[in-house]
Amino acid sequence: MANIGYIRVSTEEQNTDRQLDGIELDKIFTDKKTGSNRDRQGLKDLMLYAREGDVVFIHELSRLSRNIVDVNNIVRELVDKKVTVRFLKENLTFNGNASAVDNYFLNMLASFAQYQREVQKEAQAEGIRKAKERGVYKGGKKIYSDKICETVRQYKRMGYQAREIMAITKLSIDTIKYILYHRK
Repeated sequence: MANIGYIRVSTEEQNTDRQLDGIELDKIFTDKKTGSNRDRQGLKDLMLYAREGDVVFIHELSRLSRNIVDVNNIVRELVDKKVTVRFLKENLTFNGNASAVDNYFLNMLASFAQYQREVQKEAQAEGIRKAKERGVYKGGKKIYSDKICETVRQYKRMGYQAREIMAITKLSIDTIKYILYHRK
């Protein structure tokens, strides 16, 4: 039986120190990536690592995910493995004996987290649209060098598929597709 922590922040620059501070943990899994989907290495590792009798501590529900379907699926998958899931800020525990009220709060809070994410995206899109109208929007910062982009394109010209290029370059599939189909 292990006490496991899961910590997530949205960007590399954000600090994880406040989450699970003071909780005695045997193992911690951390992601510095958006919570809008399940494609996070720390979460994947947690799901593989957690065993019957373990307790997973999460600072608050939105740290697990900002997608109601993912929150429910992740909690259910862990509980099905006989793992207890504890959301500290909300004071909710799921171990297979959740009451109707607990499930209601889980869904309500997960819905609110998803709503917050969608409102943030809408505000960002509106800000970008207005900046473009004023002619001041320059786009996001350039993340990948011309050399990396050319390497990806060269593999494609050689007949490699996107997933093969991903395995070779260690770039994400989304990045490979962006370079191949959107970046000039």
